[in-house]
Amino acid sequence: MAYTPLVLDPSTPEPIQAFVAERIEPLLRQVRALLALPVTPEAAGVELVVAPALFSVLGGLSQVFFKDGSSTERVAIDYPIGHRKRRAEGIPVLLRKYESALRGHFPRRQVESILAASADSVKFDQMPIDTFMTLFIV
Repeated sequence: MAYTPLVLDPSTPEPIQAFVAERIEPLLRQVRALLALPVTPEAAGVELVVAPALFSVLGGLSQVFFKDGSSTERVAIDYPIGHRKRRAEGIPVLLRKYESALRGHFPRRQVESILAASADSVKFDQMPIDTFMTLFIV
């Protein structure tokens, strides 16, 4: 499953398991037919954490080799998007995911109200929780 992120955007709010089972698994079978994946500890899911305090993902996908001899560029992702070392990169992804989830459940005007209420951290911190929660009533 190391190559699932090539097909699935993990920043979407859709239920991952159902999405993978229904729509991604057939695509992954097609991708598997094209790949020549060596079995490595990383691919087998063995956790290789050298410095546990770093919470590093050392087994991330680094390169894909295809049966025709071609390959992707080598990519190393040592920290997941939510890691504190990638905070600047992760916050915009989280905000897009938040907005996408809201848009999947609420009308446009209501989404805009919720986003406006949560955009200014000072105002948000001063807002009574019941005021904020009323924004979510359909």
